[in-house]
Amino acid sequence: MKNTAVCLAFSLSLFLSACDNPAQPLEQEPEQTAREADFSTEPTASDQRSSFVLRNINVFDGSDYLKIIVSGQRAKQGMPTLDTETIAALVEAAHSRGLLAVAHVETTDDVRAVLSGGIGGLVHVWRDSGLAAELSVLLTKQSVFVITTLVTQDGFVDSARRSTLVADFRLRPFMSEKAVAELTTRRGGADLENIDRFLQAASGLIDAGVTILVGTDVSAGTTYHGASVHRELELLVLAGLSPVDAPAAATPNVAKAFGIDDRGSISPEMCADLLLVRGDPTKDTTATRDIIGIWRNGVRMDRVLEAEG
Repeated sequence: MKNTAVCLAFSLSLFLSACDNPAQPLEQEPEQTAREADFSTEPTASDQRSSFVLRNINVFDGSDYLKIIVSGQRAKQGMPTLDTETIAALVEAAHSRGLLAVAHVETTDDVRAVLSGGIGGLVHVWRDSGLAAELSVLLTKQSVFVITTLVTQDGFVDSARRSTLVADFRLRPFMSEKAVAELTTRRGGADLENIDRFLQAASGLIDAGVTILVGTDVSAGTTYHGASVHRELELLVLAGLSPVDAPAAATPNVAKAFGIDDRGSISPEMCADLLLVRGDPTKDTTATRDIIGIWRNGVRMDRVLEAEG
């Protein structure tokens, strides 16, 4: 199959500038800039791949990390995907420019392919299997983090049809019309009876000691920026992550994985972006939804719903 695929580079500009702009709207969507590179004309000789990729990766100047799309499941329906040699060349080119390389994966074979190429992180758990103990152990040995995005799959459960977050009285008053629409309208994907295999995959990762990061894959399922983090935390606890460790998956784990040194913990010299919640989230994860105070760069913010334009 022709080796055509998309490789994305992202800028974390919103997250890196939040300290400098404490008045930024709380519900603003991340300024996530993606640029694509077309590898349809990529040379086939393996010794040429790295130099070819390195030349093309110049379009990613200013980015913080490279996301490689490996679509093993959709390849079965005819969609092109990347081979292991090209994956390795992409990772090598990213590292040569000081970029973190992460991979979108769909199958256990995808995971094996990107691990052989030296990937730093996975986006999503695999879809074709539940528990895969040997892969989980390998991920731990290679210090690869995983952004599980369980909330995305949760949005495809047929009985749901809408996010449970909309009915939560602690969140609903602060949701805009757009947020409600996104959380009640499914986008993409087929119906799932349940997400048991995804929870089993995550459980294996947790048991093996893999570093787990919270992510929501907004634009798929019934997800929305910010709000869906709360459901992801709940699902990670359901998969076996302790309520004590769950908040870390959304704070220091993310900061460390992406090299963001000025946040992730409450300590001197760190950016003072803080949430005060009612209750104890280390005992009840859903307590993160009951927010009673917000500080950005040390400035207390009013929690109000911005008028929509």
